[in-house]
Amino acid sequence: MAYNISAEGLVEEREVIIEGYNFDISSTVTNSYCLHEVAGTLKGGVEGNLACQPFTHPWYKSFSIGTTVYSVAGKGDRLYVGTSNAIKVYDISDPNALTLKSTFTTNKIVYDLEVVDGDIMYAATSKGLYKLSTANPDTLSIIGSFYSTGSYNYQYRIQLYNDKLYVGDDNGINIRDKETFTRLAYVNIGSTLDFAIANGELAMYWDDFWVSGLDIRDADTLTRKAWENPYCSTGELTTDHGAFYLSCDGYEYRFAGRPDTYIDFWELSGDIREMAENHLYNGWVYIPDGNKVKVSTNNEVSSYCGNGIVEPGEVCDGNSVYCEDLDPNEWNSGTATCKSDCSGYNTGDCYWSGC
Repeated sequence: MAYNISAEGLVEEREVIIEGYNFDISSTVTNSYCLHEVAGTLKGGVEGNLACQPFTHPWYKSFSIGTTVYSVAGKGDRLYVGTSNAIKVYDISDPNALTLKSTFTTNKIVYDLEVVDGDIMYAATSKGLYKLSTANPDTLSIIGSFYSTGSYNYQYRIQLYNDKLYVGDDNGINIRDKETFTRLAYVNIGSTLDFAIANGELAMYWDDFWVSGLDIRDADTLTRKAWENPYCSTGELTTDHGAFYLSCDGYEYRFAGRPDTYIDFWELSGDIREMAENHLYNGWVYIPDGNKVKVSTNNEVSSYCGNGIVEPGEVCDGNSVYCEDLDPNEWNSGTATCKSDCSGYNTGDCYWSGC
């Protein structure tokens, strides 16, 4: 592992080796969200001290939004939450609270948000695209006019890459001008529900009624390089350290294209939520989960009973066990449930059957 001093600061030059695949990475050392893969287990974490540190308190707390959360993004101590009809702006300066500052009404599902430099945020919705100003920390304002794609062309995913907007929609994958939304290139292949870009390649998951597929394409030309045809009723696609990851119906994989145009998959033990879009602020990571925003952290905090994770000082956390697993000499039937304070198990339904 080597380091160079540049005008941008300390730059790390490293080689990440994952099961035979080498990824050369040069990155300015910053704290950012990352995926930590070791021995087939994938965990979310924070990039710091030149390595990805998995969360010591995963899913530490959750905040109810009151409606389905489709997307999150952020800028400093402001969190933007995309819902079925609005983008909500929250103050997250206090990690114990989400304080609603304003609501930007869209009357459209906000599937994805992309915050970029220059006080700009893009939003992909069920009826088109927004370019928004984030200059005022408490409110959003539209720049220009809403770019309508009609009621039957949903925009699912948006990302700024090489100064162009990449958009996945009901007709495929598009490259658009970041100012005018003019389409510069596209591939019509069905609904592109998710995509990720790394090392000049674009991985995309698409669905077209009776067939679906996972493609790897050249990010500049959209030329197809490798593909497979998995089907996922629910899924998430992301990239980290130059590798692509897919969560498909509760199973997680890392994948890479082969020269013969097939794709290799490596099954992992992971969590779909950790592959979702997120926002990191002061060591707290905000991730969408149903109608809530969940928070993970590496900060030094006390254990939190009720997050479903058994942390230091807790015997259990919302789970149940077979009574015989607690004490096979006293019980051989029944189920013990976790107490509300996580200090132990309720054994009222445990008994000895006499067998």
